[in-house]
Amino acid sequence: MLFLAVGMNLLWFAVPLLLAFSAGLAGVLVLIGILVVKAKGFAGSHWGESRFFRALPIISAALVTGIGLWLCYDSVRPRSAETKRPAKVSSTRS
Repeated sequence: MLFLAVGMNLLWFAVPLLLAFSAGLAGVLVLIGILVVKAKGFAGSHWGESRFFRALPIISAALVTGIGLWLCYDSVRPRSAETKRPAKVSSTRS
C-alpha cells in the first residue's frame, strides 16, 4: 500500500502509512525486549546454575557468527554454469 501511494505521488497518504508502520514496529520491538527481560529473570531463577545456561551467550554468538560467515562465503563464491539459471524471457508475439 505504501509503495502504491508513493508510486502514485500521493504523499498525503504515504506519510501516515509510514508513521503507522513505524509506530507498530517500535511497539513490537519494545514488547520483544520486555519479554526477553522477563524470560531472563524466569530462566535465571530456574536454571541459573546450569552449565548450559551460563554458556548460552557464547553458543548464540558462535551461531550468529557462523551464519554470518556462511552468508558471506555464499555471496562471494563463484557459481558454476549448472547452478546458474537463465533469465526468463517472455514472448508477447501471437
